[in-house]
Amino acid sequence: MLGLRPHAQEAPFVQRCANVWRNDVENLPLFLALALTYVLLGAAAESAQWLFAVFVALRYAHTVVYLIGLQPWRALLYLSGLGICWVIAVRIMLLVLAK
Repeated sequence: MLGLRPHAQEAPFVQRCANVWRNDVENLPLFLALALTYVLLGAAAESAQWLFAVFVALRYAHTVVYLIGLQPWRALLYLSGLGICWVIAVRIMLLVLAK
C-alpha cells in the first residue's frame, strides 16, 4: 500500500503485547476451571468473591508490569496469582473431603 515495504518484524511493543496475550490465554483456563469447580461445590460466596477479585487484580497488575517490562515484579505477580489458584485448589479438596 502506498509504495511502502512491510517491516521484517513487528515492533517490540507489539511483540510484547502478543506475549502478554499468550501468557493470559495460557493461565486463564486453569483459573476458570478451578473457579467453576469451587462455586459448583458450594463455596461460600464471600470467600469466592475475595479470591476471584484478588486473582483478577493480580492478573491486571501482571499485565501492566509485563508491558512495562519490570522484573522481578512480573514474576512475583505471576507467582501470587498461581498462589491464589493453589488456595482455591486446597479449598476445593477441603470441600470434597467435608462432603
